Amino acid sequence: LSAPLVRYARATDAPASSTKPEAGAAAAATAAGSGGDRGAAEAADGEEAWGSDVRQSHKRVRRTPEEVASAPYRFVGFLSTSDLVRTLVHEERLPAAALVAAGRRPVSPTLDRMARLGAVAEAFGSRPAISCLSPLGSDGDLLFAGDAPAVSLDMLVRQGMLRYPPRPDRPPSHRVAVFNAAGQVDAIISQSDVVRFLSERLDEVPEAQRTLADLSLGLKAPTAFASTKPAIDCLAEMELQARVAGAAVFDEASGTLVGTLSDSDLRGLHTAHLGSLALPVAQFLVHRHDLLRERPRSTLFSDDEGTLSKLGDQHAATLARRLPPVCVTRDSTLGECIALLTGRGLHRLWVVDGTASWRPIGCVTLTDVLRVVVSEE
Repeated sequence: LSAPLVRYARATDAPASSTKPEAGAAAAATAAGSGGDRGAAEAADGEEAWGSDVRQSHKRVRRTPEEVASAPYRFVGFLSTSDLVRTLVHEERLPAAALVAAGRRPVSPTLDRMARLGAVAEAFGSRPAISCLSPLGSDGDLLFAGDAPAVSLDMLVRQGMLRYPPRPDRPPSHRVAVFNAAGQVDAIISQSDVVRFLSERLDEVPEAQRTLADLSLGLKAPTAFASTKPAIDCLAEMELQARVAGAAVFDEASGTLVGTLSDSDLRGLHTAHLGSLALPVAQFLVHRHDLLRERPRSTLFSDDEGTLSKLGDQHAATLARRLPPVCVTRDSTLGECIALLTGRGLHRLWVVDGTASWRPIGCVTLTDVLRVVVSEE
């Protein structure tokens, strides 16, 4: 990690994708469906160095459509799926009277909720994508390409991602954009990129052979929801209260871990289908991933039909069989966790108690891995 960043970047650079600020939220959500990090862009010139607030450091200028089409675009922030979800849950909270005014009479909690989501879907999909942006730096940081030769990967992770020293108002970020003197993003380096880099050099990571118990990882109870809770309520709690991008889904009757709900489950979801978020979360995930036709995926634990047969929610049972959560125990090593995260393209692993019940007791994320490998000092 002490090697110059430019040496690492040459092996991992990928073209940065962008979304124009006038693009709608629906277009941004569709773009997010192709994977990777997305940036919102605005015509301008020049940039400042590490961590500057781009939206305040440059004047906004009015341009004709022809000028905008021919001008380079300047990075103004990261537009993540979390930003879109946060905006959606705010707009969804309409008074029930709005349905009556629209000529819809209450039928059932689920159908009424679907109608409310349908009512906001069109407005949500057509609003400017840039209006969904969080304050710059909330989930991304900046590095000027001219400074890259003097920056090691260790420094990039410590300052740009983990943001040491930690502050309550400055949570870790998941990515760093490398921009040039013209204000264009040349590359985006994410936490996933760095952990993948480590996975190829596990023999150089002393902590790789230590267990999660030895490293005191996975001790905090994860954010988790019963499989019968509406998906939109789960997302609202994740974004507005817990401030997490993923949560465990468990069967309410047995407490068994059956799946994962994350922001990425909304990638590529058309606004016409937003009403499905009113469904119980397990049912939503079953239909979102078309699991009634999919073949089962492999899991760290063999499918225990005795355990699955005890689940009170049949959608939860389908979810556990067809899209089982990837789990580890406190006896798993950090190296095993890194291999699972990179091999499956995941951002988190659930720590279970090691018994047949599969009860979630903790979570290990990419940020946790980087905190172990990169010291605060």
